Amino acid sequence: AREFITRIASPSAPENVRLQPEPFSGDVEACGGFLLQCQLISQQAPRHYQTDHSKITLIINSLCSKALQWAQAFLTANPINNLSYDRFLSEFRGWINPEEMLFMSVEDLEDTSRLTVVSPIHI
Repeated sequence: AREFITRIASPSAPENVRLQPEPFSGDVEACGGFLLQCQLISQQAPRHYQTDHSKITLIINSLCSKALQWAQAFLTANPINNLSYDRFLSEFRGWINPEEMLFMSVEDLEDTSRLTVVSPIHI
């Protein structure tokens, strides 16, 4: 009986479970939901996702198909150790929906002056 009480008194921490979002292939309509899943996972287990590197890795580990191919090309030109999460997210969103890049403010462009174009914007 004592062993049973001990188990109840010390429940396992939910942070021990490493969640993973649904695989993402690059579908524009699914991008918002995918990024929301990643954000919620990093908030649910903050000690695992304290650094930009770990947040970027969470996203990359969930990519497949053309999205993973984009990440491979992007990281070849932009080593992950020198990359901020915000910049990665901006580049990722720009690749998913290039039209978004047309509406960036001057301040946004100044902050991302080192953007690497991986796919052309067709107007």
